[in-house]
Parts: sequence; C-alpha cells; structure tokens
Amino acid sequence: MSVFWVYASNAARFRQSFNEIAQECKIPGYNDPKRDVLLLVKQGLEKEGRGPWLMVVDNADDMELFFTPASSSTTTSSTVDTVCGGLARYLPDCKNGDVLITTRNKKVAVRFSKERRTIKVDHMEEDESRNLLCTILDLEPTDAELDELSSQLGHLPLALVQAAAYMNENTISIETYLELLTENEANVAELLSEDFEASGRDPESIHPVAKTWMVSFLMIEKQDPLAASLLSLMALFDRQAILEEFLSHYNEKEYEPGPKRSIELTTSIGLLKAFSLVSISHGKQRTLDMHRLVQLVTQRWLINKGKIGDFRRAAMFIISITPPSWGHKDWVMCEACLPHAKALLNNNPWQLQDAEEKEALLSYNVANFLFYKSQYKDAEEFCQKSLKVYEMKGQVHPAALDAQNLLALIYTSVGRWPEAEQIQATSKDVCARVQGEDHPDTLRVSDNLAMTLIAQGRLKEAEELQIQLVEKQQKILGEEHAETFTAVNNLALTYRRQGRAEEAEELQIQLIERQKRILGAEHGDTLDAMEDLAETYYEQERWEEAEKLQIQLIETCKRIQGDEEHPLMLTAMTNLRSVYEAQGRFEAAEKLQEEIFQEEKKELGEQHPFTLSTMHSLAWIWYERGREAEGKALMRDCIGYRQRVLGKDDESTQRSIADLAKWEVTSSCQDG
Repeated sequence: MSVFWVYASNAARFRQSFNEIAQECKIPGYNDPKRDVLLLVKQGLEKEGRGPWLMVVDNADDMELFFTPASSSTTTSSTVDTVCGGLARYLPDCKNGDVLITTRNKKVAVRFSKERRTIKVDHMEEDESRNLLCTILDLEPTDAELDELSSQLGHLPLALVQAAAYMNENTISIETYLELLTENEANVAELLSEDFEASGRDPESIHPVAKTWMVSFLMIEKQDPLAASLLSLMALFDRQAILEEFLSHYNEKEYEPGPKRSIELTTSIGLLKAFSLVSISHGKQRTLDMHRLVQLVTQRWLINKGKIGDFRRAAMFIISITPPSWGHKDWVMCEACLPHAKALLNNNPWQLQDAEEKEALLSYNVANFLFYKSQYKDAEEFCQKSLKVYEMKGQVHPAALDAQNLLALIYTSVGRWPEAEQIQATSKDVCARVQGEDHPDTLRVSDNLAMTLIAQGRLKEAEELQIQLVEKQQKILGEEHAETFTAVNNLALTYRRQGRAEEAEELQIQLIERQKRILGAEHGDTLDAMEDLAETYYEQERWEEAEKLQIQLIETCKRIQGDEEHPLMLTAMTNLRSVYEAQGRFEAAEKLQEEIFQEEKKELGEQHPFTLSTMHSLAWIWYERGREAEGKALMRDCIGYRQRVLGKDDESTQRSIADLAKWEVTSSCQDG
C-alpha cells in the first residue's frame, strides 16, 4: 500500500505536499508548473488501477482553508480552489484508497466526516504515559518516578519524549531531571509572561513543552552554539519540510569556511534530533520538521532575548539565495522554498523595521513565481507587499517599477483592465522620465499598455502606440530582434481585429519569413506566428489556405515533440475543426473533435475545465449529427464533472444544464 502524507496547516504546505505526491507517482503533467497540481493528484489517485493507497491529511485545523464558500471567494485567480471553494474538494474520493484526517478543530472534524464517525484522541492516561517513557528511556525508573514526571509534564507526549531524550543523552535520572525543571521555573515563567498568539491550540500543552524546551535549549546553547542558532533560524520558517540547504547557507554565512564545517553542521543537526527538537525526513531532498509548540516556544525565547531581528534578517537572506532564480527555470526549488518565503513575509507580528529592501525584493520574487503559476490572488497580495515597502521609502526605485508592471499584468490576467491601464500609463511616464523614451523597460511597458487598450476595445489608440513601438524597436534593436518580431506580430493582430485582414496578412507573411531565417522554421515563435496567419485566413474565409497551414502546424508539432503533446497542437487541432465546420465537412469535424477530446483527457485529465469545454462541444456535435442519445449521455457526464469541479452555480455548469434541458424538452415535444 502507498502512504501519502499531506501537511495541511496552510495552503502553501498543502500544495507542496500534492506536488511531491505528483512527482513521486509521476502523474502525467506533474512537471508542467502551469498545470493545477491539486486537480492532477485528485484525478490521478482516483483512476482505476491506482491503489491501494492511504492519504494522511495532518493538521487540517483551518475551516476556511478547506471549506471556503464559493460565494465568498474571488475571481482573481484561475485556480479552481479560489473560485469554487476550499481545498477539501481536492481530496480524492474513490474505492481504491482512503483518507485519514487529523485536526484539533471539532467543527472541521464534523464537516469532513459527514455521515461517518469521528474518533477523538484524548490526553494520555497515567499508564499510557508510563508505557511511553518505559519504551524510550534507557534507565529503569520506578512507577512513582514515572508518574511524577508525567504529571509535571501534563502527560503530553511531545514533552515526555523531549525529557526522555535529554535524560538519555546526558545519562541522568528522573530525579535529577525534575530538579532541573524546578531550577528553570523562573526562566519558563519569563518565557510565558505574555500570551502566546496561539488561537485554536490547547494552552495546557504550552507550559510542559516550554519546561522541557528550556532545560534542553540551555544545555545545547552551552554545548553547541551552532545547534542553538540552527534551531532559532528554523523557528522563523514554515515548521515543516525545512530544507537542509537553508542550514548549510547559514553555516557558510556565519562561520569561516573549512573542511570541518560540514561535519560540525551534521553534528549539530544530529544533536537537535537527539533531543527530539527536530525530526528528519529523507526524500529527494533531506528536510527537517519542527513541532508547532517547539517553534512557538523558540520564537518567544528569541523575542524575549532581543534576537528575533538578527535571525529574521538571516532567514530573509537565505531564502533569497536558495533558488538560483525565482522563475520557471528553477520552479522545483521555488516550490520547495515557497511555503518558507510566505511564512517569513506573512508571519511578522514583531513589526520589525529591518531588511526592508530584501523583504520587498523577496515579495516581488514570490509574486512573480505565483503569477507564472497562474495563482493570481496570492500573486497580487505579495506584489502589493513589495510596493508598500517602496512607497514608504518615497523614491522611484527600478525594482518598484518592476513590481508595478507585474501588478498590471496580474490585473490584465483577471480582466481588471482599467486598473491595469492606470498603472501601465503611470509606469510608462515614469520609465520615460527616469530611464529614457527608448529604454527597453519603457518599450516593454508601452507594449503591455497597448495590449490592455486592445482588451478594452480601444483599437485605434492601441494601433498608434504599437506603430511607435515597432519603429523604435526596429531602430534600437533591429528588424530581426525577437522583441521586434513580437511587436510586429502584435500590430498585425490589431489590424486583424480592426477588420484590416489584408494588411495583417502582409505583415504576418513578412514576419514568418524573417523568423524562419533567424529563428528556424520549428521555433516556437515561428509556429505561433503561423497559427496567427492561419486564423487570419479563417477570418477572410480562405478555408483551403487555413486548412493547409493548420495541418502543417499539427504535423510539425508531432514531429518536434514525438509522443509528448506540443503546447500549440491542441490549439491547431481545435482551429482546424472550426475550418472543417465552416466548409460543411461535419463528419471530419466530428472525428477531429473526438480526437481532441481524447488528447485533452490524456494530457489534462478528464475533469480539467478545458477538457470539459471540449466535452460540452462534442456533446453538441453528436446531438446535431443525429446521435442524440450519445449526445445527451455525454452532456450528463459533463454536467456531473462541472458540478463537482466548478460548482453548481458556475456559468459553464449552468449552460450545460440549460442545453440538456432544451434537448429533453425537444424530445418530449417530438414524442408527444
């Protein structure tokens, strides 16, 4: 049986766990960062033949995270979880696997369990605490000693394990350890002098953990300062799957490099593990986990000692350099670092006014990565964080312009055109004033502004801007530069939108000839331009030329990619189907639509929104072609999937329901 562990304390950690499952199981599409990994894993585990498996969803305490009502969610993200509710919809539900959920929130347990019984795990009894200690202690104490220690530590397993680890490591008796607890009561009282911001946690658990932590930490601090520093550093990251690479970077940053450094690092990590302050996971990357209460107590100690700022600065530096770049080239490492970057940027209750520029840059990098993954809501949040820092500084910073441009792109991606236009127009003026009219950044912002104007139907304004842009690109970069090619293609598309298809065609043919010569006939940009030309032929009702070009594109894509799907191929196949329909070749169109449907099921999954759109279209084709029973059956399947994936109130779900209802009425009238 396969066992999958899902950390569910926050959305980033939940997504990271699903990423690891997708990679481990090699679920088709797992290596495409733009695919929704949550949906991929759900569909992959639900497939027949995949199993048996057990998924453990640990620390699912946040009701809103798992059961956000669809009505309260925003449409500023393309991911299904932000549009249609919480993360609970991604937990697989099938006969070939089981899901075990742990939570400290009774309401969450009841919501998850539905008709099934919940199992409450109570505090340990005296005999259970005694058995636990006997299992892990090297010495042979009396029952009275065991009971006294258990009572002092509230029968809390974590505290008992830490106490036993300390006694084993130092070969001391329970009596001696109890004396240490008494000696450190004053330190513990200072540590707990202010309330822990720990809503939803059992306050009775904090005190015993603080007691055992204090005894262990004070000794570690004297015996191995590096180990104490590593624990302090880890307390500022997300507490799960902390990359060992973070600790290596810290070791290199704080200490002189040398052959003994790596040995000392390994020794220090081993000491923390021996005292049960961290645990180690061995996977593709060696990572460390820290219990939530250990993290909480460590953070409080750092605050009380005035050290939180130093370690936060160090953590900020480390998270900034660990991925070589926050982009698609290093997306696997970025995915692993993302929960820790979010923890650093979001969890700053100490209001530390330090390392502002590093924080702004990290916020921008995180936003840029989330934008690349089409997680627009979170991308906007971190982009705004970055801009807020630069605004506080009150100066025009090149990085602030980058953040503004990214925010505008986020807005265009979710249809917030007026806001995007306002930002881009301001950025264009600032770039021109600070960096010059012909600076690449100014030209890039101008191009983005033109596309925003087009989206609002203001084609004449966009055309004027694009003509200026093409002239400047040709003058500065040359006629055969990649960015010049992009500017020319965008201008041609504007001509086509204006109904000036002949002018668009002329530009596109010239462009493709240059691209073939400079980039090659099979370069992605060349193929995209050919697809745009084929669509121009379609607009002119030049069906044969459009058909010929689409077939050429499909054959080229197959040759380039082999067994794997080329990103352009499904687009070319869909457009070719439209050509067949326009020619009245309905049988060929039907056959091609069936082929598209099978390809999308294979590449995207049966429940992907794109696949469901194709399923809806195919149901219509079958119905119109006289295959009414098959069309209705497929539409029913489509409705079921859309309700499950997108929700009952989604516009596309309602359209499928309405179409099926119309067919049923027509059938009833015919029967009558």
